[in-house]
Order: sequence, then structure tokens, then C-alpha cells
Amino acid sequence: MLHEMLHQLVRGGMGRAKRGLFEGKEIMFGNNVSFSKRRTRRNWKPNVQTKRLWSDTLEKRVEFRVTAHALRCINKAGGLDEFLLKSKHISPGSRPDHLKKQILAEMANDEMLRDGYTPVSYTHLTLPTKRIV
Repeated sequence: MLHEMLHQLVRGGMGRAKRGLFEGKEIMFGNNVSFSKRRTRRNWKPNVQTKRLWSDTLEKRVEFRVTAHALRCINKAGGLDEFLLKSKHISPGSRPDHLKKQILAEMANDEMLRDGYTPVSYTHLTLPTKRIV
């Protein structure tokens, strides 16, 4: 709880990002400037879509609110699971963080990981010792 509050104070960010994958995109503010140079305040919102994404590890579809930028990052990472394990923009206690923990628990329950094999790209992550259901 304290860690989540400190994270929010340090990083700031949108509350909506806790419910979806925004990959660092936030609402931006600025001015509309007319020909006469009169300025009126406006905002630019991220391009957010509701998508159902497939998790290979959990073998099920997961519905998220996702920005177009995050969708491109998911494709580049090689899928939802790889993206969640590598992303820096997942806030603690969020829905994506909960899914990330489920994926790590499922990987820990996998026979190959119990035998000591860890894929090279996941060596920096700590796997939970107890099974999360």
C-alpha cells in the first residue's frame, strides 16, 4: 500500500492507466491558437481502444483498454505476456500488474522452470515460490 502511494507521488500519471495499458501516454494540455493569436485552452487525449488480447501463458483472452502505441509495443515485444514482463509503465497494484503476477506464477509452475531452466530474457525477474490461483 505504501509502495503504491509513493510510486504515485514520484511518477504521477493518470488514474485511468491503472485500469489499462497506456504505455506512458497521458492527456496533454495546450492552446488552440487562432489567426488573430487568441489562445484557448484545450487537451489532447490518448488514442484508447478496448481490445481483447490473448495470453499464451494463461491460455485465455484478457480485455484491456489499450492505446494504439501500446498495441504496437505488444506486437514488437512478441505478445501480451512478453510485453507485460518487460514493460516499465505498469504501476503496482494495477490490473496489468495483477496479470503479470499470474503469468509469473504460471511460469513458475511450469515443469521447465522447476527444473532450473529460465529463458535468458527473464533472468532479471524473480519468480514467486508459492502457487497463485
